[in-house]
Amino acid sequence: MSTITKIQGYHNDVKQLRVAAYCRVSTDNVEQLESLQNQREHYQEYISHHPNWQLAKIYYDEGISGTKLTKRNALKELLGDCRNHRIDLIVTKSISRLSRNTTDC
Repeated sequence: MSTITKIQGYHNDVKQLRVAAYCRVSTDNVEQLESLQNQREHYQEYISHHPNWQLAKIYYDEGISGTKLTKRNALKELLGDCRNHRIDLIVTKSISRLSRNTTDC
């Protein structure tokens, strides 16, 4: 008589990462605001192409310098969401988008 051996399938528990994007433009002139819209569209597209990523939110500050954290409400909200474990990963154009001040960074 034949023996049947059941081989357990490989089950990879890949966690969905909650991904946030952060955008910032330092002035509120038309070209900068178009750049902000382009950044937001880019991140939506970029995040959607990663099967393990789920877009949590795109945070953005417009017309605000990157030298001080105090007036950047979207960045403060992002950092709060990170502290509260709502975000697993942040994507941004460059570290200077988060801060130009090394102490804040």
